[in-house]
Amino acid sequence: MSLWHSSYISTAFVIFVSIFFLFPTHLYATETSDQKLFDMSLEELLNTKVSVVSKNQTTIRETPGIITKITHDEIVAMGARDLVDILRAVPGFSFGSDVQNSLGLGIRGLWGSEGKILVMIDGLTMNEDLYSTIQFGNHFLMENVEYIEVIRGPGSAIYGGYSELAVINIVTRSAESVNGVTVGTSIGRMESGMLRHNIHLAVGQVYQDLSVAFQLASGKGNRSDRDYTDFYGSTFKVKNNARLDPTFAHLDLKYRQIQLQWLLDYYHTTNQDGFDAIFDHPAKTDFNTNIVNLSYEWKTTDKLSITPKLNYKNSQPWLCTDKAITDVAYADFTLQRITGEVQANYLASEKFSILGGVEYFDDGGKLNSTSPDTLTLANGRRQVNYQNTAAYTQLSLQSRYGNYSAGARYNHHSASGTSFVPRFAMTKIFNKLHLKLLYSKAFRAPAIRHLELNQNLKPEETSVYECETGYLLTSNMFITANAFYNMIDKPIVYYVDTVSEGYANFNKMATQGIEFEYKWKPKWGMMAVNYSYYQVSQNRVVNYEVPDHPEQLLAMPSHKINLIATYRVSNRIGIHPSLTYTSKVYGYIPVDTTGTGELSSLSPCTLVNLNVTMDDCFIKGLKIGLGCYNLGNTKIDYVQGYNSGHAPLPGASREVILRLDYNTGF
Repeated sequence: MSLWHSSYISTAFVIFVSIFFLFPTHLYATETSDQKLFDMSLEELLNTKVSVVSKNQTTIRETPGIITKITHDEIVAMGARDLVDILRAVPGFSFGSDVQNSLGLGIRGLWGSEGKILVMIDGLTMNEDLYSTIQFGNHFLMENVEYIEVIRGPGSAIYGGYSELAVINIVTRSAESVNGVTVGTSIGRMESGMLRHNIHLAVGQVYQDLSVAFQLASGKGNRSDRDYTDFYGSTFKVKNNARLDPTFAHLDLKYRQIQLQWLLDYYHTTNQDGFDAIFDHPAKTDFNTNIVNLSYEWKTTDKLSITPKLNYKNSQPWLCTDKAITDVAYADFTLQRITGEVQANYLASEKFSILGGVEYFDDGGKLNSTSPDTLTLANGRRQVNYQNTAAYTQLSLQSRYGNYSAGARYNHHSASGTSFVPRFAMTKIFNKLHLKLLYSKAFRAPAIRHLELNQNLKPEETSVYECETGYLLTSNMFITANAFYNMIDKPIVYYVDTVSEGYANFNKMATQGIEFEYKWKPKWGMMAVNYSYYQVSQNRVVNYEVPDHPEQLLAMPSHKINLIATYRVSNRIGIHPSLTYTSKVYGYIPVDTTGTGELSSLSPCTLVNLNVTMDDCFIKGLKIGLGCYNLGNTKIDYVQGYNSGHAPLPGASREVILRLDYNTGF
């Protein structure tokens, strides 16, 4: 019987933890660079700089946005496997199922799939341009990540139409950070077999004016080891029929002020769950993206810098060429987006700056010759082009009465029309207390596939009001709380009925709520607790509503609590428990074979994880980690965030994962 059989999982974990305690801890007295996080006070950490909100460096307490920053050390400590683990730990974010073995992301109660949440890697947009979605699950692996900046709120004034509700920027490890070669692997086993097996490589070196960084990651994974049952009573085993196999490569070259980036993201999946009824066999569905980005920072004076950028993105999202699958699932699109941008940053003084830019992109899409004749892109055409022109600006002023910023973006899309989104912010630090008052407008323009189904779509518009206050109780203890109100006008919503499907602009919907965080950093490690709550203030979108429970929306829990801790046994050994609690969610589940689900409430879910890390294990530069995720083997079900006939997608059972990571300097 395999050591990894479920009856041995707990025993194996205990043995490994015991070895960590028994192994001598004095062999290497030097702390690694990854220990810097634990050597800094919490006050010092709060004064680290972020730039994702304004593109100018400001501290977390004074930046004009509600932001969470997760460092490399924190990622390693929590043993985050992918972006799902990271966002679970951030207030406000929740996951639900979409279709074809995919997850959708929501924030503050609002379904954020299809272009409402922007995900970037080193500033490069990863949302696919057919539906504007992002794929989650053994994707965007965390081993080569330097830090992640998350804006829990809109970023449209700077970033455009995919950043309506939130912005997530994943920053990979730089040449200076790697400073050599790092190789590693992770192997995860669930109750009935392999869940994931990934490998990664990072190379970084600085040669005077030239720096070179290269990352590579590849692997294989499964969505779950449970069964999926559709609304017609048909069932299939998810294991090996819902694959999640990533391949990622990123080259970053910097020579003085010139930067060249090449990014490849090939995400191979299989799905049998389909749209409502399951397929008779797994269908291969791939998401292939290539991006080349060239930029030059021209410092005309000490105060003025002008940065022209040229970006080329070629992709094949939702690529399914299985002719045995129905036409509606068969897709062979090739998309390309060519973007030109010029950005200027003028630092008039230490207290006043102006940021501005113009952007133009051309979206092209075509159906390849192998696609069925029944498929079109718009008005019977198999090839389309759309143009988008934008201009944006942001002014920042620091004074004794507070820091003020005002900005706006004008956006014109050749098919859907014009949007204008202003934003205003005031932040003020009163010694240990800080205050933020924020107002933002945001928009989301329809994507290529949306316009194929409805040429009359208009951009949806969002208004967001936010207020945050925080207090530094001691140099190692901090508390913060914020309140928000989000209102979406003319939301673009997918609908399906007995005779048709498509996208339409629906009526208003809004949520309001609070988010709370407490951080404590004693000498023995760290501890953080966060809590988030939302309720519906108005909703006229029937597709998202929960009948008889108007305070909540489908798939989105009202309450979420995270507890994350680190206990440093020594300079090299750390124990990192975490807990995530989400309150009950509402969704449609199968009850018979008629094809219609029944609205039901799913019980609250508690996920407990434990990760143990050891640096310089046996040889210097070798890190070993062992994690056990979902220790209680809680049943996880991702219900659909909108009512269109897809049964809950099962999540994975308990997983034990072993990590090896070795770094050698040049």
